[in-house]
Amino acid sequence: MFDLMEQGVGGCAVNTLSVTAQEAPHTRCSVKRVKTDSGEILFHMQKEGGEHLLTARGICRKDGSMRFSQFKQDSQHCIAELRPGKEKDEFNLWFNRDGLVDGQSQQNICSIAHDAIRDTPLYSMRVSLPDRETSERMGIVVSPEHFADRAIRHAAHEKQDLFPHTVNKPSTLRLRTKVPEWNEEMQSYTLDYNGRARLASAKNFQLELAPATSAEAAEIQKAYDTVRGESRRDRRRSRRAIALAGVKLQFGKYDDDTFNLDYAHPLCGIQALAIALTTSSWT
Repeated sequence: MFDLMEQGVGGCAVNTLSVTAQEAPHTRCSVKRVKTDSGEILFHMQKEGGEHLLTARGICRKDGSMRFSQFKQDSQHCIAELRPGKEKDEFNLWFNRDGLVDGQSQQNICSIAHDAIRDTPLYSMRVSLPDRETSERMGIVVSPEHFADRAIRHAAHEKQDLFPHTVNKPSTLRLRTKVPEWNEEMQSYTLDYNGRARLASAKNFQLELAPATSAEAAEIQKAYDTVRGESRRDRRRSRRAIALAGVKLQFGKYDDDTFNLDYAHPLCGIQALAIALTTSSWT
């Protein structure tokens, strides 16, 4: 794995390239939209507490392409670029291994596709991420916690060499929009953002893992079913805990120019910011 520090990337930027540990709580951030004197629109991502992490600046307003840097000021430094895909409403996040604008060593670390939910005014999103081992091979920094099971994974690879069909091969990780529920009393679609979305916005959304198999879907349903026999108060607490545990990313409007952005495993910060900013056309 190459050393980002040698490329002039500071510690805060390295953190945004670190995939969060599986059992870690959500990383809580905010994204502030700023218009400069020259009319340029910037998006500053900072961690809860005020630490600046990343700045995104538009390359082309028409297609939604953006450039990500650890610096607030414009420079030749560029960690990643968000560009439109081959199809309409598709985007790809390209990681620059050399840390420069128009770098020669780029790799796709996230693919995003937008759609609409049938018979509703709601937007939807599908996200594809490289699996953990692929991320390591590509040079994306991985949290130290991920290496705790390296010996286990090494043993699994040895087992796969002997018994090829006993160990699943790495696969792409997929996330999808969590569909809001219709609230009759409010006459609107709602999601529980646990206080992180103070204002209504078409850009508010949550992502959850898309079950790869029917067995995984059954496990999710089983988790919800476990609260049926509890008291009403405990049931309400359990449902909220279960709902938030399944959320891997949430983007909620706080004020006119600020959104709260929270993310968890298997995402890293720069993927979370890029995914969130693709909603700029959602109105």
